[in-house]
Amino acid sequence: MILSWFRRNQREFGFIRAAWLLWRVSWRRARVVASNRLLPARCECPCCGWRGRRFFDYIEMGYTARNIACPGCDSHSRHRALFLWLKNSYRLAARTGVALILAPERALAPLWSGAKQLRSFKIDIEAGRGVDVLAIPDRRAAIGAAFERAAPGDLVLLAGKGHEPTILYADHALPWDEAAVARETLSAMGWVDSR
Repeated sequence: MILSWFRRNQREFGFIRAAWLLWRVSWRRARVVASNRLLPARCECPCCGWRGRRFFDYIEMGYTARNIACPGCDSHSRHRALFLWLKNSYRLAARTGVALILAPERALAPLWSGAKQLRSFKIDIEAGRGVDVLAIPDRRAAIGAAFERAAPGDLVLLAGKGHEPTILYADHALPWDEAAVARETLSAMGWVDSR
């Protein structure tokens, strides 16, 4: 994770500035780890229960926020505030029905799993976040991902664009044939069209 973060910063700001930022982050984190080991705890994360002297600083190029990220679950103050509100004020554990969770945060996972009477569906554009529904903006890639994830006996329903000859964007229209794209994708995967 730190390597991909460094590479992203290197592409955007150059090697020297990215290396300086990496050094700042490493130094600040080492100081926090040392203070958490040597000094008495004075803060606790409600999301994961971590206790220590202080949280990690959040550092990006040109921006630093001190005492923000939990060393245990990486929650920030906004996550911890939402966690407490969902738990204490909203009383999520007692709720029933359906919850649609956009961009699920790892720090809030204990709350969602603790709400036994609530059916929750997590949606994100990153598959690695433990989602139930993966939002893929590129329609061709989304069709391919749906077919790749389908198990024998599953039904893949491509809805919404089958009758339209284009996909309209804010600045252009893309010619589109949903059936042809589906056939091409299945053919590339080695499936034979039975029609």
